[in-house]
Amino acid sequence: MGIARGTMTDNTADSIASAREIVEIVNRRHGAALRLVEQAPAGESHPWMVTDKDGRRYLLKWSSGPNFHIQRAVTLTNRLRQRGYPIPAYLLTGRDDAIGYAVRELVAGQQMTTPMHPLDQRYLPRLFELNEMQNGAAAGVESSWRETIFTSILVGFRQWCVLDALRNYSDETAAMLAEMQERARSSASVAVRTSDAMHGDFNGSNVLVDQRGSINAVIDWEGSGAGDRAFDLATLLFYDYLNAPVRKALLARILAVAEREAVAIYLAHMVIRQLEWSISHHPKRVVDYYLRIARAILSDMNASILNR
Repeated sequence: MGIARGTMTDNTADSIASAREIVEIVNRRHGAALRLVEQAPAGESHPWMVTDKDGRRYLLKWSSGPNFHIQRAVTLTNRLRQRGYPIPAYLLTGRDDAIGYAVRELVAGQQMTTPMHPLDQRYLPRLFELNEMQNGAAAGVESSWRETIFTSILVGFRQWCVLDALRNYSDETAAMLAEMQERARSSASVAVRTSDAMHGDFNGSNVLVDQRGSINAVIDWEGSGAGDRAFDLATLLFYDYLNAPVRKALLARILAVAEREAVAIYLAHMVIRQLEWSISHHPKRVVDYYLRIARAILSDMNASILNR
């Protein structure tokens, strides 16, 4: 998280209501006695730490953004926990007008990695096991995944994947956008899965590990949905695309789940999503870093490595 990445859940509720007001809403609606402690140190969504009357700590998040689907997240994470997936439980959730909120358990651990830092290969076997648990876990949950992924490339959205950012930043980014849009148009009939539980922002910042290297939890499921678990692996792949051993292992695993053409579309989405976010919010050195990744991905696409 930090300065290096974009997310599908943008906490714009900071401009609508203060953290104290959100706590008052939660307490009133649930008969709770939560108290603000401090803002959590990491993350672009700026969650807060709260305590109950017995001093136990929890994490409070809220958003008026379009991708804060908390009730869907509760459904999917409950299903995954039943399969043994390490996810902290949501304890109090709801909506107040346009604002969704969630109070969840705290889990000890540090981020597995952060953007612009390489992923340790030792985590891959467990990450693959977790991804497999997502298989079919969203059965019966309404899915707009196909529409969302293609719209993000061809049209964009108001608060994320804003395509004008790429059109206006440089001739190179404008050309990249045009190339990825043409690829999306030519891949309109590609098959994508829609019944897997999909995190939607599966990067190393959202995976907590302990000092022994075990994965304690995968966090931040508020933007999760019914889709293709291969997309979560493709997200990991995007952020580690310049790390050759990890790239090779991730790509092999993804291609066991999804068609190459679908993987190429997912990576095209990630290029647009991250470049737009960095152009809009981050310094030039971060944009330059993700441009390096984008160039490598597009080079492999053109060499048919990703879509043969």
